Amino acid sequence: MNAGVVIGCLLLWTAGEDASSAASTPFFRLRDHATLYYGPGREIPPPESIGEVALAYFGPADPAHPKGGSVWAGASLAIDFLRTKNARGKCHNVRLISYWTKDPWAGGAGLLAKGIYSDPVWAVIGGVDGETTHLAVQVAAKARIVIISPGNTDKTTHFANVPWVFSILPGDDLLAETLIAEWERRGLSREVVLLSATDHDSRIFAGELVNILSRRKGGLRYRADWKPSDPDLPELLRQVLSAKPKCLAVVADPLQTARVINLAREEGYREVIFAGPTAGQSLCAENLSPTAGEVIFPFCWEATERTSEFVDLFREKYGRTPDYLAAAGFDSVLLCAEAIERGGLNRVKINDALRSLPPWVGASGQIIWDRTGMNVRLPLLARRIDGRLEVMTSPGSWQAFFAQE
Repeated sequence: MNAGVVIGCLLLWTAGEDASSAASTPFFRLRDHATLYYGPGREIPPPESIGEVALAYFGPADPAHPKGGSVWAGASLAIDFLRTKNARGKCHNVRLISYWTKDPWAGGAGLLAKGIYSDPVWAVIGGVDGETTHLAVQVAAKARIVIISPGNTDKTTHFANVPWVFSILPGDDLLAETLIAEWERRGLSREVVLLSATDHDSRIFAGELVNILSRRKGGLRYRADWKPSDPDLPELLRQVLSAKPKCLAVVADPLQTARVINLAREEGYREVIFAGPTAGQSLCAENLSPTAGEVIFPFCWEATERTSEFVDLFREKYGRTPDYLAAAGFDSVLLCAEAIERGGLNRVKINDALRSLPPWVGASGQIIWDRTGMNVRLPLLARRIDGRLEVMTSPGSWQAFFAQE
């Protein structure tokens, strides 16, 4: 077997009630004591005249892009919405300027930094996931400009203590708690077999699962990590399934999540399969086979009074159903526009206004930021079954997320 594949038994233990209690109480919670920005910049007057309000976009400007297309589609739809609904406001003429390369580490971050300093942009929408948001944070720390991420669930992005960063989606810790609560309800919290890809976001979410399980006296029977390019994945999966796991959890990007689920069904595995939050993305749904069965995962989307209108507008423009990334992209632009309406064309005042807006209800759900800028809304549990997307309304009860399903 390929040396990059690691499979083994993860032994979790507790050292006694007193030690566990002490370990569960942090000495210092950054989320309660994060540093806000008290420096200069608020005194800078807005420009006397401006033809348009430019927002930087850190992601691919292509609605069909496999990784960031949904975010761009939602953000672009928000631009259309602002132009038709807000003709007399400051943000009636908003433009997104994409700063991106195929390798954001090699050139994208540099383009973003150059654009922030040379172009009249007032905020940044991006990145499209946790990894690219980490890059954007490095730029924001020096440029003193707001970053609103539609795709980040990695709470460590905010632990750099940069008071300019905001995330639309709930964090991996909250998403993992939601999934583990269901395992506990089913009596599976010590029966988990975890298959995790090695990309950044998968590692972070898998780490949250392991940490929370250990604190709650659960545990993993096995854990196997694999690289998406590893040709030995089918053989690895056969070995894992030979143990007849009661609880199989797949944590990977949306395409690899669908791939592993399909392979598991081809091997005859018929139990419910649990997955990470990327199972809620369109790319995963589009690549699941008709025999994928029931797949349960923590859901980054919460229906509100704004959701239905957004879904209708998205379907009208793109001819397909949106996912949670599209809704988050839509909300990122609308939140930024509302902050500009309140704070004016001043980067520091836009930051101030963003902090004062929540609780804010958008198409993706309620936004409730902690002091670090992370959304602390409690996620729901969802499942895909027979081509439908459903959310759990009470333990064991499900209803269609989209009204027409």
